[in-house]
Amino acid sequence: MRVIGAGFGRTGTLSFKRALEDLGFGPTYHMQEVMRRPSHIDRWLRYARTDEVDWDELFSGFGSGVDFPVVLIDRYIPDLAVDTVTMDNIGGGFLAVQHLAQQGYRRIGYVSTDNIATSSIVERMAGYRWAMQQYGLEVNADLVCTNVRRLLSWPPREPAKELHNQRVLRDFLDRPDRPEAIFVCNDYVAF
Repeated sequence: MRVIGAGFGRTGTLSFKRALEDLGFGPTYHMQEVMRRPSHIDRWLRYARTDEVDWDELFSGFGSGVDFPVVLIDRYIPDLAVDTVTMDNIGGGFLAVQHLAQQGYRRIGYVSTDNIATSSIVERMAGYRWAMQQYGLEVNADLVCTNVRRLLSWPPREPAKELHNQRVLRDFLDRPDRPEAIFVCNDYVAF
């Protein structure tokens, strides 16, 4: 893609799409393209559920993109020129662990899903490590659990994964040297 146009729906993105195409940057990927291509609806749903995205396949043949389908929420993908809406995951992780450290906890654990390459998960782990370091607390391998399998639906409807996750968390928490407090990467894991 040579041009990414940032804009919310109903703010002129269709006019922007036509202008980009008139200027030779087309065809332009727009929400209309999704509606015209039912297979793209399935792709977007699959991408949202699995984090396995083939951007080259999706945007093949498009010279530009505008409107919602080209905005990533709560993550970014390096070297992918699309808009993102993210939060300060590093700072948030730091503040959560800082609070626990200030309450006197020393063995603070971190629990995450197994998709540890996702930017938001990586950054939250970095915030955890940063706070642990700032408070002179060790990050031992026995304090970190990244074996929770990511659930693809809410409420959960994947019994095998749920059973696996229950076992993993029980093993992590049901031991004499378990963490005194835990920072959890997201709501899915916390529930």
